[in-house]
Amino acid sequence: PIPIDCSMGDFERYIHDYIRQAEQQQDTSS
Repeated sequence: PIPIDCSMGDFERYIHDYIRQAEQQQDTSS
């Protein structure tokens, strides 16, 4: 869950972490 009151920098960092995790999951499944 993403906190509504988080700053833009934290939001971007959260998105980058999410994307990196998604890419890792794809690499593991292939």
